[in-house]
Amino acid sequence: MADRIPFVDLQRGHQALGGALEARVIEVVRSDRYVLGPQVERLEQAMADYLGVDHAIAVGSGSDALRLSLVALDIGVGDEVITTLPRPGRRSCTPGPHRFWSTSIRTPTT
Repeated sequence: MADRIPFVDLQRGHQALGGALEARVIEVVRSDRYVLGPQVERLEQAMADYLGVDHAIAVGSGSDALRLSLVALDIGVGDEVITTLPRPGRRSCTPGPHRFWSTSIRTPTT
C-alpha cells in the first residue's frame, strides 16, 4: 500500500514550539481556569492588536463563531442566509443557519 498523507501533522508544530506549548498547557491546568481565564484574555487582545480592531472574541467552535456572526448581524426569524452544501461525500459538521432562526438556502459548490 502506498504511503498515506497524514490528515493533520501536529508533531511538526509541536516540535517548532518546543517546550513553550507544554509550558502553556501546564499553566492552564495549574490555574484551574479552563474557560475565560487570563490566557483567553491575552489571546483576544493579541488578536485585536493583530487585526487592528478594538475587540476580538474567542469562541469554542466554528458553530459558535457562526452563531455569533448571525447575532451580530441581527439575522433573525424570516431572514434569508445563503450557504453552500457540503462537498459530495462529506457531511457538514456545522449546523446551518436554519438552527439560528433564519431560512437557509443551500447552494451546491463546484
